[in-house]
Amino acid sequence: MISATVQGTIQAIDLGTVLTWIAQQQWTGELTLMPSVQGLDRTSPLLRFWFTTGKLSYGGPVGQADGDRCRDYGLTPWLDSTLPPGYSGLWRAISSEAIPWPQVRGIWRGMITEALFEGFSYHQGAFAFVPTPPLIPSFGGWAVAPLRSEVMRQRQAWFRFAPRIASVTQCPQVLNLATAEAALAQTSYGAIALWADGHTSLAQLARRLGGNLLTLAHWVEVGCQEGWLTLPPPPSVTAPASPPSLLYIGDDPQLSQPTALALQAEGYEVCVEANPFTALSYICDKLPDLILCDGLFPTLKGATLVAMIRQLPQGDRLPIFLIEDPSPSPVDFPPPVTLILTKPCQTSTLLELLPQHLAPEKRPKN
Repeated sequence: MISATVQGTIQAIDLGTVLTWIAQQQWTGELTLMPSVQGLDRTSPLLRFWFTTGKLSYGGPVGQADGDRCRDYGLTPWLDSTLPPGYSGLWRAISSEAIPWPQVRGIWRGMITEALFEGFSYHQGAFAFVPTPPLIPSFGGWAVAPLRSEVMRQRQAWFRFAPRIASVTQCPQVLNLATAEAALAQTSYGAIALWADGHTSLAQLARRLGGNLLTLAHWVEVGCQEGWLTLPPPPSVTAPASPPSLLYIGDDPQLSQPTALALQAEGYEVCVEANPFTALSYICDKLPDLILCDGLFPTLKGATLVAMIRQLPQGDRLPIFLIEDPSPSPVDFPPPVTLILTKPCQTSTLLELLPQHLAPEKRPKN
């Protein structure tokens, strides 16, 4: 059984290799996948996959995007903070018997393959696998090898639609409703004529139409060729030239690594350092824009470390967030910190607080 975080770059190890590795080792835990923040397409989401003894039990974008995806599939998320929104939506459908199990099973599998399809488009980025308990309640899991083969075939078929179709984030728009309805009348994709409004993405349309992205892409291509539909290119959003730099000082990789990946996906440059004394040298060399610091280390308290940082050149100016346990150990003096947060600190909380304590020119421009 794995006992520590495994991490790396997508450049060095492709996603298929990582998936096979987890399956062969029969690991249970969470795989977080982050696209490179240097790419032009900043709409690519942070992805997370859950495994139970090497089988895929769920996969999807992190945060509210997973809840929106759940609704596209016709499910209602059950707001349970211990479960991903999409997974909770599946459980709610099963427990309420609102949708027959074979249909729920199809949606569940579709959610996983959709996330894999997106993940296989990340040619640069980072990953971290953290051992965690399995998702409860459990629906079981899917063997990795068949899903991997299926999604790789889908990716290869997807390439033939380039360059007209470049991203699942593109939003088609019907130009002539009557012609569109006539062209789609004998197919099961007639809803394209009504839903292709220029604001609904290809990914959203595919979910609402049963999950077949390739068939949807075919009809979008036909519509563009026949002139009753247009497909604008995806918006290009460049990353900031100099991203804000954060230093996370913490020796618990189950907290630090997923948090670092999530923040990197939002445009932050994050360094994680487990050794507090090595962190002091890093601060002298790099001088990050903000520091996140755990409240307790095996060798000293977080408050003591913060006091040491304040004695470094320019250390008195650094914003420092101290992340304490719910019942922190008493300290001999009030820590000279900017904020004190309580574990587990949600990424959404950090994303709200960080820009408030960074210089205006250092705030990420998403």
